[in-house]
Amino acid sequence: DGHTEYQRTFGALFAVYWLLRLDIDGRCGLAFGYDESWRILTSAASGEGEERRAAFFEKMDWGLLAEVTELALGSSVERIEAMLCLTAFHDVMKVTPLIPSVTEEHAPYNGFSAGDAIHDHDLALAYVLEYYPHLIPSFAMLPEALRDVVLFTQTKMSFNHGWFVQAEATPGAMLSSLKQVLSGASGADLSFYFFHWLTDISGAEGRPLAGAEKLTVKFPLAVLVSFLWSIPYLNRLAEHSETDVLENYLEARFHQSFPDEPTPEGETAIATMRLAVMAQAGASRVVEAFEQSSSSVRSILGEEMALTGIEGQSFLRSQFRGGPAFLVYYGPALLQRCGSASEMRRALTALAAVYLAGRQLWPMEEARWGETATLEISGLKALDIGDAIGGSAAGEPRVWVLSRQNEREARLELLSAIDINDLVGAGAAFVCVDLTRSGTPPATPEGSQYGEAVMASQTKGVPQGPPHRGAAPTKAGSSAHYDGGPQRQEVVFSLLGGRAALVALPVARR
Repeated sequence: DGHTEYQRTFGALFAVYWLLRLDIDGRCGLAFGYDESWRILTSAASGEGEERRAAFFEKMDWGLLAEVTELALGSSVERIEAMLCLTAFHDVMKVTPLIPSVTEEHAPYNGFSAGDAIHDHDLALAYVLEYYPHLIPSFAMLPEALRDVVLFTQTKMSFNHGWFVQAEATPGAMLSSLKQVLSGASGADLSFYFFHWLTDISGAEGRPLAGAEKLTVKFPLAVLVSFLWSIPYLNRLAEHSETDVLENYLEARFHQSFPDEPTPEGETAIATMRLAVMAQAGASRVVEAFEQSSSSVRSILGEEMALTGIEGQSFLRSQFRGGPAFLVYYGPALLQRCGSASEMRRALTALAAVYLAGRQLWPMEEARWGETATLEISGLKALDIGDAIGGSAAGEPRVWVLSRQNEREARLELLSAIDINDLVGAGAAFVCVDLTRSGTPPATPEGSQYGEAVMASQTKGVPQGPPHRGAAPTKAGSSAHYDGGPQRQEVVFSLLGGRAALVALPVARR
């Protein structure tokens, strides 16, 4: 309601004040807030969240907050004024009677046609600030350069910060849109945006006297620190390529986890660093497991995790070309669940099998260097790690199937024989995946860089060459591929010793 939004706005304004006073009393203000007499508290009051507030105060890396504040505002009084103005009016378009409609003169506007009401409160505010600035006097009085900075904060950046923090995606998928938005802006403007995001979250509980309650009590400290830690690297995006920014971030995160180790080099360097960041607290386990994995697993992950999804860009330490690159959605969640080295090795084998299955659906082509396809594996994170990888979670026999949803997305699901036959009947493109081994890679098409170790590990007797329309699946235990085709195929399988055996029976279309 209106009262809650009013309180949230004041909570955000208080956060601006506290962040500017970190070297005085701002730390106490953020962590503990004020008492009923408006005296700042120096310790957590008894009650809900007491322990978490105390832990936040003691364990927070206050230097990171000070760095973000410095990058965003510096010592500029005008930038501080602009931040206070933005904080005061940034949610005003949540008031329904104020929602603007696009005029003929300004149509189309960000996908809205003439006469359309803009219900997205950020876009609605951007529209008013851009075309009717006089309606927000505090904005209109700002210097033009700072009006541009405020407008920048209302831009739809299509940026998933979690992907970057966890090294989940390719540079193309997570940074190209942000770099395009940054055209004409600066790293300081991006920090301004993040500072505003931080203060907005701080006041989100609508209790200004309770400090930055959302951050201190409701937000995991490790996640907050990771987000803050990444901001200086994102600031470099305006002047550096997406791939350079990510590689520098990976190197820094790797040395944070392994301060005495040299930076990885060679074809598996990027995979090693990405895996360490993806696993977070399990960084040591995943690096050890990766070193102990088969040459097939290391070669597959080494190449696939080093593809950039940006034409003409390669990582300095692991230089591969071609595409599409793959974003394995929920890959970090798979690794973070592994509590032992053996579980981590199984997870890496499963991850390599998923990449390999994706490559059967999207063969490597140099012409697709600038593309990224998403392989969504959320089905894996919903199960016990042993059951998930073994495929034994369900009562009836099932196998993991990676099915293409469209030209850019595929999903991994645990399916029954009936489900698989439905896919065949629909002419869907899919691959049946054995997550207990990395399988047999397709023959190396031009532009692919799979190493000799991978090719040497191929199972004897398995047909070589990329999968084709109507191809029969490989022998039992390998991944089997079906890509529609002029023939209809019935797929029958049984579980033999916990391993899926698949047979494709060509049948004329009815």
